[in-house]
Amino acid sequence: AWGGAKRAHRNGRRRRAVGTSRIETAAILLRRWPFGENGAVASLLTRTLGKIRVATYRGGPRTVVLQGACELRVTLSRANMPFGLSGGDDLYTVSDRDVIRAFPSCFKDPEAFGAYASVLDLINTFSPDHAADTELYDGLLVFLERLDGATGDARRRDALLRAFEIRYLARLGYLGSVFFCAACDAAIGDEPGLR
Repeated sequence: AWGGAKRAHRNGRRRRAVGTSRIETAAILLRRWPFGENGAVASLLTRTLGKIRVATYRGGPRTVVLQGACELRVTLSRANMPFGLSGGDDLYTVSDRDVIRAFPSCFKDPEAFGAYASVLDLINTFSPDHAADTELYDGLLVFLERLDGATGDARRRDALLRAFEIRYLARLGYLGSVFFCAACDAAIGDEPGLR
């Protein structure tokens, strides 16, 4: 640690945090990538900040392990640094986490895990960073609760997955016409299940 600080000072640059703050929010882990020997970079969907990227560490007193298939309460520390993960954006680190509720069947049933991973990947890919969306967050929680209860029921699981995908893509503006039959052009009507 001292070597890096000495080098930075010798080169005429000082690395220091401009300002720090702590934020507590509910979050769902979307994806995690290993980073270095003891760390990871994770993508979280949070209730108050939207989709963000965070750094976590293993080992020592700062160990925080983020787990999937559950809703977490995380404490984030934000340091405005001259460098960041996304072109100068704020870098968040997780300093504490608690499990609010878990959805264990999402990991026990391989088919449920496939649906779970598919939805999380869809959100991680298409949701904009730093755009809070409580409706998406709540919808994802409802999906996870129902998926957790649909273990072994392939038909219900597939219906849940397709319904979530259609609603999410409709919110993004990708919904095609579902009011007419593609085969015979007959009107489908305003069915409650299609809303």
